[in-house]
Amino acid sequence: MIRGQTGRGTGPRPHTWVTGPDELTHAQYRAFIQCRAQANYRGEGWELEFDQYQAAWGDQWSQRGRCRDDVCMTRCDPTQPWSEHNVHVITRQQHADLQGIGRRGWRKNRNHATQE
Repeated sequence: MIRGQTGRGTGPRPHTWVTGPDELTHAQYRAFIQCRAQANYRGEGWELEFDQYQAAWGDQWSQRGRCRDDVCMTRCDPTQPWSEHNVHVITRQQHADLQGIGRRGWRKNRNHATQE
């Protein structure tokens, strides 16, 4: 135990948050940091600043989730880095449809290449 600490689980300390004591902004900043880390892990470029990330979400932040009608942020052009002009917010169903098209196209092209 650290000297001066009263015990485990002292709880949230909003006075230490980079974004200030607002819980919504703190949640958005945490998601921003996680998205940036995930993009870095996958080797994708990241050019978004936090204020641009917030602006891209707009008033749709509360509609985030894991169901098909919930929304997620994705890149318009997956070959380009995450940037202010290359992101948009769409439903997870739309995102899954886009991913399916890409995968089918990749499989089709791969099979075509092996037949030659």
